[in-house]
This record gives sequence, structure tokens and C-alpha cells, in this order.
Amino acid sequence: MWISLSEAWADFSFTLAGLVALAYFTLDILYGYYTICITKRKAWQAATAASGMYLLIALGVTSVVSNYLYGIPLLIGAWIGTYLVVKLHT
Repeated sequence: MWISLSEAWADFSFTLAGLVALAYFTLDILYGYYTICITKRKAWQAATAASGMYLLIALGVTSVVSNYLYGIPLLIGAWIGTYLVVKLHT
């Protein structure tokens, strides 16, 4: 069910938004690390990173399902995390 912007905004928490952004920032750093571990065939490290990734994905999905406005900090955190991983690894 689609809720109006005013209803979504009334239920919006900046604390949760910050946590979602931080979670997806961390998720994308883990995803970059996971990819590097896969290419270097480091099974233990890749599996551990994958476990952390799925935990953070669950946080983001449940937040966005509860209020679509949390998609904005999710996207911002993911963009910054991916940018830093690629920029610092090259």
C-alpha cells in the first residue's frame, strides 16, 4: 500500500535514516572486499563478508518496506561506499 508523502514524512526518523546510510555504506565496502576475496580465492574471508552483507541488506530492506523515504539515505550510503572502495583500491 502506497502512503502519502506527508504520512511517510511524519513517520521518518533521522536517526534511523543515518543508520540506514551507514549500513549501506558499510555494505558496499564489504561487497568490494567480498569481490576482492573471491578473486583471490580467500574462502573464509569471502564467506564472512557475505554473512555481514546479508545482515545489512536485511536492515535496509526492512527499513525501506516500512517507509519508502529510507531509500534516499540507503542510496546515498551505497554510492559513497562504492565510490570509496573503487577509488581507494585502484
